Amino acid sequence: MTDLQRKELRGHSTISRTTVEGWPAVFFSLPFIGVGTFIILISLDVIPVKDSSFHAAREVAAGFGGLFALAGLLTLIHGLLSLSEKRKTALLNQQYPAEKWRADYPWDPQGIKADSWQKVKAGLYANLGFMVFIAPFNWMFFVKHPDGIFQLFIGFFDVIIVTAWAYWIYLVLALLKYGVSSLEFQHCPFFLGEDLKVILRTNKPVAGLKEMTVTLRHIEEKYETRGSGKNRKSVVVSYQLYADTLTLSNLTAFEQQAAQWPLAFSLPQESRYNSCLSCRPAKYWELEIKARTPGIDYFSSFLLPVYAKS
Repeated sequence: MTDLQRKELRGHSTISRTTVEGWPAVFFSLPFIGVGTFIILISLDVIPVKDSSFHAAREVAAGFGGLFALAGLLTLIHGLLSLSEKRKTALLNQQYPAEKWRADYPWDPQGIKADSWQKVKAGLYANLGFMVFIAPFNWMFFVKHPDGIFQLFIGFFDVIIVTAWAYWIYLVLALLKYGVSSLEFQHCPFFLGEDLKVILRTNKPVAGLKEMTVTLRHIEEKYETRGSGKNRKSVVVSYQLYADTLTLSNLTAFEQQAAQWPLAFSLPQESRYNSCLSCRPAKYWELEIKARTPGIDYFSSFLLPVYAKS
């Protein structure tokens, strides 16, 4: 079933990490690094300031200075990495002028693997890092300087950590149940106006498969400003411009224990559906697979090399 209606994909992961890239991100980071570092230095008395100038404990001020400095540092790293990616893309475009898809993304012509294992690792590092970061604030506001307002504020982030660990456990259980799936390409790239044929492979059979829904979609990301007044903020929003859905149901006993499925779709011809993963905001194709099974359901998604012919 084909859907040509433009619709927002709420909660969808984005390729464009932020609305600020390259040199703007670098310049934007500097004031945060500078202000945060200055607050830390005066809080630790490296730069002498009278105690009467502080309206909170020095440790509290140093902690908030660390927040500013860390936010700036992460933004700086993001800006430098995006500059490096742009240089690499430009060099590959010069090397393969007739095959722009080679510079757009590091495609493997044989296929692509799901990022199940990467999500587990990234979630582990992120959760541990955030726990280490928030631990001093818990000690500060729950032990050394108890304060109801700050306890509510820090407690909110503690709840987020617990929720994040629960989701991480879910990802681990799904990985143990299904392994890392992969998508085998019939050829690479796929061109608009032609057929897209792939084979979905799972490390382990999707036992007890009741129904599988496969959705091919073209996604366009946009930078938008939302909210009003003090709540205005710039965000990355994903829009579905094209979708084709295939549902596999009434499966035989053999199919319910299978570990591979051939899948085929017809691609639209219009050049507006061309991919540009290296652009910011990005435009791209993905294949999303959902399957109902006993216990943890199966889910995976894959980027696809779909391009207009040169």
